[in-house]
Amino acid sequence: MITIAVLAILLAIAVPSFQTLIINMSITSAANEMTAALQQARMEAIRRNRSVSFQLGTDRQWRIYIDTNADGAYTSADDITDTNNVNYPNPIRQGNYEARLGAPNSVKKTTFTSLGTGTATSICLAVSGHSSSMLVTIEASGRPMIETKGEDCS
Repeated sequence: MITIAVLAILLAIAVPSFQTLIINMSITSAANEMTAALQQARMEAIRRNRSVSFQLGTDRQWRIYIDTNADGAYTSADDITDTNNVNYPNPIRQGNYEARLGAPNSVKKTTFTSLGTGTATSICLAVSGHSSSMLVTIEASGRPMIETKGEDCS
């Protein structure tokens, strides 16, 4: 009985810390993946010598693309379906991030120029009710940075 009681106490202490660890790892993983995508968008803009955009939608989907129809947003009209252009697909890359993280309440977009500079913006990655979050900031120079913040990036 004593062994079971000690085991129950240890589990009661360990389980909440494991949940916090899992949430922190989810936030960190999403921030690292988003930063890598931003860096890829910047490098593609330099490599292609034209503007390349990174867009994060309210559905937790992100895309790296060239706005071929110049409407300021990613649409199916921007897709390149020419099979001879396999080295330059559009969208260049897309993906989604951890379902447990809160989705932004508006579309976040930054565009990198052929010089690698970008439009300054920030993206908050947080789990509702969790005490920490991560803020991914894109400077005007085009450099993405990750900062650990309090609840909801405060």
